[in-house]
Amino acid sequence: MPHNNHVEDGFNVDVGMMQPDEAKNYYLDLAGDWEDPNPVPRITVHDGIRVVRDDDLVGSKVRGGDCLISSLPDHIDTIVYVQPRTGLAGVSLLDVAKRHGKKVRLFMPSSKQISLHQACCVERGAETSFHRIAAMPNLNKIAKEWSDQYPNTFFIPLGLKHEMVTAGIVKTALKIDAPDQVYCATSTGVLTRA
Repeated sequence: MPHNNHVEDGFNVDVGMMQPDEAKNYYLDLAGDWEDPNPVPRITVHDGIRVVRDDDLVGSKVRGGDCLISSLPDHIDTIVYVQPRTGLAGVSLLDVAKRHGKKVRLFMPSSKQISLHQACCVERGAETSFHRIAAMPNLNKIAKEWSDQYPNTFFIPLGLKHEMVTAGIVKTALKIDAPDQVYCATSTGVLTRA
């Protein structure tokens, strides 16, 4: 796909040519003194497989989102994000933004009926902007252009693809025992890359 530029030549473009320990240290340095205000991830075992249960929270992106939002300058009062019809990133952002006294404006693809995830965002107080689009990267561009007009806003790309989000996830993940293999549901790939 022409809009899929997350991985090039088999390398994680988020960390470039860094080795795993270098990348880990890079993200830990970015996170600095930030500590996840949420409980340590709960682990359950099913048929010998350890499962990280971040469904106790709104979603895993609450963790990385807090690392990012807590690092923003004080003049930022509104977080701008593209909320797909499904997914918990927008709901997670609303949870974190409330903790930090910020508003959230969500740009969402329109359709004949609002999705349950979109409705949840509306119920939780998101400012919304619905748009008819051909593809999510188009809506990401619309949201970014809107945010660029207002100095009190901060745009976060689709999937919460921001290095401070990755840093927060990395720092939190280090609180659990490292597995030999990781299986992760993926969409934008932010959690997977972290």
